[in-house]
Amino acid sequence: MVNFHNHGAFQTFRARIPGQFSLRNRAHNVIERPPDPQNLLSEIEQQGCVDQLLDWVSPKANILTITGAGLSTESGIPDYRGNRGSYHEGHKPMIHDQFIGSAEARKRYWGRGMVGWRDFNERRPNEGHKALAQLESMGLLGVSFTDSEDYHHESNADAYYFGNGVQHMSIITQNVDYLHQRSGSQFVTELHGRTSRLRCWDCGQLRDRADFTQEMESLNQEWLENAIASYGEKSMRPDGDAKLANATYGSLVIPPCQSCGSFVKPDVTFFGDSVPKHRVRRCKAAVTTADGILCVGTSLTVYSAYRFVKLAAAQNIPICILN
Repeated sequence: MVNFHNHGAFQTFRARIPGQFSLRNRAHNVIERPPDPQNLLSEIEQQGCVDQLLDWVSPKANILTITGAGLSTESGIPDYRGNRGSYHEGHKPMIHDQFIGSAEARKRYWGRGMVGWRDFNERRPNEGHKALAQLESMGLLGVSFTDSEDYHHESNADAYYFGNGVQHMSIITQNVDYLHQRSGSQFVTELHGRTSRLRCWDCGQLRDRADFTQEMESLNQEWLENAIASYGEKSMRPDGDAKLANATYGSLVIPPCQSCGSFVKPDVTFFGDSVPKHRVRRCKAAVTTADGILCVGTSLTVYSAYRFVKLAAAQNIPICILN
């Protein structure tokens, strides 16, 4: 289904989106299950939406895309709030403060992640990812804007000082699955980070998750064998987590940071945390440079992405929502 915004109409549409919530206050409230998208439109109606989309895209030269979990469902990764979303099955993702403040919560997270992440990481881009990559390569997606020190984390200031002074961005994705890059997209901003990369909470040392998982499996072989036995076909979660029946986590051994010995976490923004400010500033600059915002596979429920659409609406930048 395609929805368009021009000159303020978007606010009315946004108010009708079910299951709205604040990222901090009501992170997992979903009011109702949305309809199955396969049953919404006839083939003729679908073709009409395609024609509308082509008419919307054709006169524009600087389209910025915002994507969400709905784009990756065809790759076998469930979303959160869709018709078959994990929230409707009782899934409650990890909260930032829980992970940071509780060793037990970290064991539970890493235990379930050890089972689910390899399956998650083996998923491959679908036709939606590939289409966006092709549009980027054809020059039909993407914006360019003047770089600023404010768009870089202080630990990566060299990227600004030794860069060419220009930023490029085609896609802002809420997804943490790296499928845009695997499909060939070059200028992707991962708003919420990436599950395949870990970061030490204290010293910031990075580590590849595949290496971490291999070490964790070697330290917990018996536990893993028992957990795998309870991992079913529908056990994968949207963030690489897994639903495990009757698992206990007290005996798990979690590898520490190889540099300082503290604990590591996925280099992602958990619920309850905030997207890094330099990343938000860079995305806002990209939005204000665009002549159209194309939203694909997202309910725009989470404020971290919705704010960019709200910014575009305030500046009368045309918006197309494709779900």
